[in-house]
Amino acid sequence: MGRRAALHAATSIASALSCVLWAPIPSKGDDAVANEAGPLSRSPLRWSRKLPGAVGHPMPLRTAGDLQGVVITLADGAVVFIDAAGTERWRSQLDLQADSGPVCATLRPGGSPIVVATDVWGSVYAFDGAGKRLWKHARQSRSGGFRTPVIADLDNDGTREIIVSDSRGTLLCIGADGKTRMEVTAGNYRVAAPAVCDVGDGPRHLIFGNDAGDVYRLTSDGRLVWACRPGGRFGRSLPIIVPARSGPAVLLGTSFVSSEPGLMMLDATTGAFRRRCASEVQAYQSTAAPDRAGAGGLAIMFGDKNSVLYGLDADGNRLWARRLEGRGIFHAPSVLASANDMLILQTVRGSGPDGRCLYALTADGRIVDGIALPGGGGSSAIVGRFAGQSSLSLITLSANGTLERRELAEPWSGAAVLWPGAPESRVGQAPLVSTQRARPTPMEERPAVLGTNTIHAVAPSGASYAAIRTASGGSVHTVLLRLADPGPRPKAVVPVRLDSVGRHETQIAWFGANPSRLLSERRYALTVDRRLTEEAAEQADFDSRMAAAMRSDPPHRELLDYLRAACRTQYLVARAERSGVAFDALRAERKRSLALTQLARRAGAEGDIVAVPIANPWRPFNPVATLEASGAMNRIAMEMLGNERESCALALANLTARPMSVRVERGPFEPKTKNGVQVPGARVVRLHEPIAVTPTTTGRPVEDPLPELGEASTIRLGPGEVRMLWLTVSSAALSAGEHSGTLRLGDTTSQRPPVEVRMSIRVSSVRLADRLRYRHCNWLNPASFGDEGIRERVLQDALEHGTSVFVIPPPTVRLHADGTAAAVEGGVHDRLARRLQGRAFLLISGAPALTWETAPPADAQTRDIGFAAAVRAYGEHMRALGFTTDDYALYLQDEPGLGGPNHEFEAFVALVRKVKAADPGMPIYANPAGGATAAMLESLTDLVDVWCPDMHLFCGDMAGLEPIFRAGKEWWHYEAPGDQRNLSPLGFYRMQAWVAFRHGMQGAGYWVHSYDPYWFDRPGQASEYGSVYLTDGAPVATKRWEATRDGIEDYELLSILRAAARSDQGTWSERASLLLDKAVAFVTDGQELVSDIGRQTEPFEPDYRRWMAYRREIIRLLEERSPQPEPLACVY
Repeated sequence: MGRRAALHAATSIASALSCVLWAPIPSKGDDAVANEAGPLSRSPLRWSRKLPGAVGHPMPLRTAGDLQGVVITLADGAVVFIDAAGTERWRSQLDLQADSGPVCATLRPGGSPIVVATDVWGSVYAFDGAGKRLWKHARQSRSGGFRTPVIADLDNDGTREIIVSDSRGTLLCIGADGKTRMEVTAGNYRVAAPAVCDVGDGPRHLIFGNDAGDVYRLTSDGRLVWACRPGGRFGRSLPIIVPARSGPAVLLGTSFVSSEPGLMMLDATTGAFRRRCASEVQAYQSTAAPDRAGAGGLAIMFGDKNSVLYGLDADGNRLWARRLEGRGIFHAPSVLASANDMLILQTVRGSGPDGRCLYALTADGRIVDGIALPGGGGSSAIVGRFAGQSSLSLITLSANGTLERRELAEPWSGAAVLWPGAPESRVGQAPLVSTQRARPTPMEERPAVLGTNTIHAVAPSGASYAAIRTASGGSVHTVLLRLADPGPRPKAVVPVRLDSVGRHETQIAWFGANPSRLLSERRYALTVDRRLTEEAAEQADFDSRMAAAMRSDPPHRELLDYLRAACRTQYLVARAERSGVAFDALRAERKRSLALTQLARRAGAEGDIVAVPIANPWRPFNPVATLEASGAMNRIAMEMLGNERESCALALANLTARPMSVRVERGPFEPKTKNGVQVPGARVVRLHEPIAVTPTTTGRPVEDPLPELGEASTIRLGPGEVRMLWLTVSSAALSAGEHSGTLRLGDTTSQRPPVEVRMSIRVSSVRLADRLRYRHCNWLNPASFGDEGIRERVLQDALEHGTSVFVIPPPTVRLHADGTAAAVEGGVHDRLARRLQGRAFLLISGAPALTWETAPPADAQTRDIGFAAAVRAYGEHMRALGFTTDDYALYLQDEPGLGGPNHEFEAFVALVRKVKAADPGMPIYANPAGGATAAMLESLTDLVDVWCPDMHLFCGDMAGLEPIFRAGKEWWHYEAPGDQRNLSPLGFYRMQAWVAFRHGMQGAGYWVHSYDPYWFDRPGQASEYGSVYLTDGAPVATKRWEATRDGIEDYELLSILRAAARSDQGTWSERASLLLDKAVAFVTDGQELVSDIGRQTEPFEPDYRRWMAYRREIIRLLEERSPQPEPLACVY
């Protein structure tokens, strides 16, 4: 949404949540900021140079402790060293782009410094101090700007290791030679960089969090010590180990939306929760814990996204909070100490209204200075002494890539550096106590295979976490799992992946929670022999089963022989490669072949093509599960509302050993009634072929786009291939009752007649209106499409899928010199308004633009008169076009309140008041998010007509916010999760309308209709937004786009039942109300707890069959009512 550059250039997207009612926190204006006498203003600028595309922090490069210069990575993958004089000394290159900063350290005692950097795919590079590449550890994952590498000696052998994390759930430890030492899998989404902590004189431990909300402590050889879930998301935090009076603690910022944001303090020894140091909104990598306390006991500082800096004592008690002007604190401050004082240097993202973005504060939180940086703040300020110099230097890298060096003025030029600013690799200050583990259990010897092995284990009662650790060949792989519901469990199948021959030691450990403790563990010695005996036995068993199938099914002998031969070839390749990945792929292909064998036997002699209905088409397509679970073949049965579109899917199987082009013909639909009208199949069924794409979130292919079949309505099937055919079925042309039709599937090169797939559709007497009441907003801006043909196709498709809110540009109002209105010049605004009139609600992206017949007046009074005249003229213009104030609203600022009660929010409130003063009837739209609170929004209660809050904001304070939002004419909600191709079509897209209904809202939406094509996986690709794929012709729908429409139609069905229940009396009304409550409660259960990031870790979707059963029950109950309920009238 902040990426809606065409709409609002000012605000960037963020979904954050304030957990406390806003109370005034002292801001910059409460202190006198000394422009000339302050420590920053008096520090002379020594040099400045531009480095376009700089990412992350400038990282100090030291030799024998002396600062030689800084290393910076650029977005194009360049790694640049700048010396003390500001001269570029060397430049090296990554093979791909970069999106995070480097780290510099020596790996061996007395060794030369090296530079470590990562590219966007997570590959790790090492360069020597002169910029020569030493090695590259190649990966194809997904990195990210909050995952700077960490360098530490984990095993205390004198040589440091490199630890990196990624956005796909992996933490990786790499040795000084560039080879993997340990790999940890901790979920499927973002994992934070770890804190490294001393444990006596032994190997060090790692503590880190992930975006699933878990925090782990591991030994350096991958053994889980404890695990907990303190509340929050931690995938973009940077944990720090600190001493405290109650023992060593780990500090982690809640780095995403949370009902209780702040800095978590956990017992580093046990993982027990100690306290939450509350903040207004989320905190990222902004924590500093100086080596010694400042005045008043200041020991810890952290900032939040509302630009509030907090000072805490060693136990996490708040000493002060200070609001700085800017767009959020994301990075840690630098902290200096003189004989009698402490100086805190804190940057904010962007800048305040006066341009300042680097502030100087004292230990008691007083602001004593502030300066501007070119382009605003972009990273931590770095302090250090260059080699041969006695005074401290301050190095800043601003948002536009300007690197500057200042020499700190007295008395701070000779100060001690307590915290350098940049996240240089550091070990926790507080040694931890080693935890006592249970006595090792006996090792159970088992033969194993390359690839995935399964171990049947029993989870003890109360187990909350499992750790599966496998050690072999000098490396360790640990998989950390959080279990769904602690309690007694039956046997579980634990997968263990092996990628090399030899003996592998695997440990399965079960941990409880609150407190976290080891409950039990089992150890196994899994041996893959060099002759691959077990793999050969698997292949022999498969060959035997296929031979038996060939004897019992002669008509399909050719297919079965083809499948057996293909698997035999695949086996020989996997055996030659000795690859676990190859053997797992072979096992999957064997399962598919056996499932096809069973399907072929059921199909009989005439079955070259078989169509199997897919029970839940919204989940990722699994051919094996579909074929194994199928009961019906070559038939589909559907129940639909009148005037509805519904989706279903078939798995098409080629039961021959030859490729085929299958043409799909749609026959007419016949009603069962004698006098019914036959309807052509093309008016009822649209045919789509789901296409697999690879989201950057996961790197795993998934069917998402749904292009319609081409001119010949054909789909290509290879020998023995199974593919999905998607059907979008419309009941608009069908009367109430039973209808039957056929799909004919034929191989265009075969002489056999086509197979007929029988379709039966029961159309309810309950009918949806042609125009629905629900407001669906996806920020589609038709004006952004320059080609009128494409624009019209996009509009038509959006309207067909239920989009009923569009963003259009404002008109221009021409003003006379005295400020009176001369004319409204509609242009694009008027063309789009007329096109959408009666079909959609319009969000006007800003107040009317002003143009003056003469030069713009210099005096503010005339400008204000002109603005007021323009607002009134626009209202009159809309009335002349036939619009009422129920049809549109001014969209003056995106996500007001995102940064808390700052100058941007104050400007928004002032603008709203200015508009309403000019024309009290002018409708206003607002979509508050982030740091907005009820206390802030109360001032807008009588001014905003349409509210559309971020759902996470609303869920954080329902009691305080709901009365404000209900006071408007309408209220909707929206969400703006990133990486949308990984989201559940049911758990997010179809769910949105149900959540809106549950809360009595009139609509909902998500950012955004379309953003980038996303057909190909591109390294460095930004977070994936959009529910439609754009082409140079028509837009291509997706599963998610279809699910959005289904949710909108569900909302209408629920509304019909609610209206009927309210208008009826007696038993039927009671049954209807009870069913409505049960259905909505079941479908939306737990949705108020879901965050954007949470949707990446779990689908949050209810059982699909039960969901659809409730839907059918609602329809049947409405059909009982006489007379039938009428479709609800549209509100626009």
